[in-house]
Amino acid sequence: MTEQAQSNDNTFVGIMIMKDGKWAPHSKYDEKTLGSALLKAKELDKDSDIEGVKVMKISASKSIEDKEIWVSPRFQARTKAESAAKLREGENQTRQHLAEVYAARKTGVRVK
Repeated sequence: MTEQAQSNDNTFVGIMIMKDGKWAPHSKYDEKTLGSALLKAKELDKDSDIEGVKVMKISASKSIEDKEIWVSPRFQARTKAESAAKLREGENQTRQHLAEVYAARKTGVRVK
């Protein structure tokens, strides 16, 4: 992780990148240079080797919960599509199970 600014405060802004399905720290900025961090994150988001980028407000002391400030639209779209696919799969499994139970009731066989 490269350090862009030093701060005496325990809170900083960090850029995280996703590669191979795992988030990793990329760079660290002083809380006062949030604009620079956002510009760098948007620049990184254009890199096709990176699956996702997010900017987070991070507390080094862990007294405050880390907060996502910006998440790349490309990553958000993929996450929403994956979520929708899981939902459709669950609905299809439920329909299939209900159809099997209904068919079994018609024949008098009990299905769990």
